[in-house]
Amino acid sequence: MLMKYMIPYYIGIFGPRIGMQILVIATAIRTVVMFAVIFALALFW
Repeated sequence: MLMKYMIPYYIGIFGPRIGMQILVIATAIRTVVMFAVIFALALFW
């Protein structure tokens, strides 16, 4: 999901402070999982 759609979504639901914290955490988790999947595929392919 694009960041420009995620920012208003999270801020609209949770407010500016908590919304940005959740957005950053969700983006970090998504990135870590994506790299883990890519690494696992490259390792075992």
